[in-house]
Amino acid sequence: TNIGGGALLNVAKLLGGNVELRFYPTQTKLSMQVVAARAVSPAPMKEPRVVYFLDDEKTMRLRYTAWIRALSRGSLVPSFHPLSKVFPTIGLSAEEADAEMLSFALLVMDNQPDAVVLDQNLMSQVSRYENITLGTQIASVLRTRGYTGSIIIRSANDSSAACSEYIAAGADAVLSKDQSRDALLHCLDETEKAKEPVSGGSTGRTVSLSDATSPLVDLSNEVFSDIGSGMQVEMLELFRWASQETLRSLSQAVGGGKSEAAALLLHKLRGQSSLVAASRLNKRTTEMEQESRRSHFSSADMEELINLHKATLSMLEMHLSEQRSDSCDPSRRMDRAAD
Repeated sequence: TNIGGGALLNVAKLLGGNVELRFYPTQTKLSMQVVAARAVSPAPMKEPRVVYFLDDEKTMRLRYTAWIRALSRGSLVPSFHPLSKVFPTIGLSAEEADAEMLSFALLVMDNQPDAVVLDQNLMSQVSRYENITLGTQIASVLRTRGYTGSIIIRSANDSSAACSEYIAAGADAVLSKDQSRDALLHCLDETEKAKEPVSGGSTGRTVSLSDATSPLVDLSNEVFSDIGSGMQVEMLELFRWASQETLRSLSQAVGGGKSEAAALLLHKLRGQSSLVAASRLNKRTTEMEQESRRSHFSSADMEELINLHKATLSMLEMHLSEQRSDSCDPSRRMDRAAD
């Protein structure tokens, strides 16, 4: 037909070819000839990694769960293999959670995931005043038993000395607690390429820890962009509950004169605050943790921390209200994006 012939002619022009029309006694044959493009083999699809995550903090475990479910940016491929798991399993009793943390190395050796991501300070869920084990201890056990996969240690303490300790224990790389999913994926890529120690932690930039000009909550942080709004609400509400529990335990430790327990709980609150980009609370707890190891943590320090925590929760509650409103009325989210 004229339409079909015209279409073939236009395509032939675009591709630098030609159209040929031949008449036969019983039929007419219209053909298009073009030069075939050079064949290019597509890059092989990389199988997503099976990664086991271990963290004592429920907020972080919730974030890891969201990462496992999410797709890679600009792709239909998941960032992590569906067999990836987060430990201790959410919903276990405190005793069961402690047992799962202690048996983590056995789980890894039995199942041989491609990589493990370990929290450094793993606090007992039964006794909130002490670590049940350390990421470095688990890394050392895994390497001794022949585990060859990548080991990443994540910690709120990513100083040069601490990173050297983590690497010496068998870790391939170190990441601070506030770094994103993409940073972790890049870190895993690098460790698989070179299998050499790679530090993805502190930049070494000096910051005034008590700087009041820093935002209470950095809502531009990647922590709010690599998970969905529904998961944000759940994670921030979990932070509110968990951080209040940590503050209560800290108050009891301070009242009982347990300085070592107070330092551990300050470290825990520091990690919790980094997970929700609570910038000022994170910086102040970092400073207080360092001070508490040199001198007594006073009641005035406790009162300051409680007030800062209240202000942080108020800011997060405002963000939660916006998230709930956006989920009910998508037009609000579009209006704010336009602004």
